[in-house]
Amino acid sequence: MTTILIVDDDEQLPLILGRVLAQHDFEIQVATNARDGLAAATTQSPDVVLLDVNLGSDSGLDLQRELRESVERPPAVIFMTSRRDVFTEIVPQLGPADDWIIKPWDPAELLARVRLAAKRAAAHKPTE
Repeated sequence: MTTILIVDDDEQLPLILGRVLAQHDFEIQVATNARDGLAAATTQSPDVVLLDVNLGSDSGLDLQRELRESVERPPAVIFMTSRRDVFTEIVPQLGPADDWIIKPWDPAELLARVRLAAKRAAAHKPTE
């Protein structure tokens, strides 16, 4: 089963996202700040992280960099943002992020992006 870690400081959004994704056979983990997100990614090894760009006092961009540096098999990262200037301001800062989605998101688009990221992550997963 594909595991999705949702990192967002809005307590309601992960519940809604989790409900949508769980209906499509994804296992859901939730963190509400960067510290807990890094800990969950390190200990639980999710396949995909849905990561809010703005985590209150934390930065999703910083967390993404930490994931790339400190997690043995970094998960696929899909940034979530409500900013409409995503192409001019956000995308240039993303580095090796796998994808992004603008809030409010369309459930069909969200599922398509998560499935694609999960497929890419599975292709890079070492066989046991």
